[in-house]
Amino acid sequence: MTRHKQQGMSFLGIFLILALIGGYLLVGMKVFPMYSDWSSISAALDSLAATPGLAKKGKKEIYQKLNGQLYIDSVRTYDARNAIIAKQKKGENKGKWTVTVNYEPEANLFSNVNIVINFRKEVVLQ
Repeated sequence: MTRHKQQGMSFLGIFLILALIGGYLLVGMKVFPMYSDWSSISAALDSLAATPGLAKKGKKEIYQKLNGQLYIDSVRTYDARNAIIAKQKKGENKGKWTVTVNYEPEANLFSNVNIVINFRKEVVLQ
């Protein structure tokens, strides 16, 4: 009967797997807040679109409503003044207010490596 020497994972193998897991955790910890804020911003835009009578008001009231909704949802990384609010001049939504948000959060991953994600959403107020 021959004996086989058992071999497991080497220290280098364990180290590489832990480094990969650590890298994924680092990226996840940087990206999750960005997606969380975007989710709140998107919900605020949906709330604007669902608000009855808001389409008959002016830009100032729309900005105030958006800013209030962002404040309620604790979004501190986006300023409502950066939203583009304009009346459509042509097309099927002619004369209706549209609110467009371009959100581009950036997070430093390490040293001089950054993560930038672009989000864009447009809603038409009815």
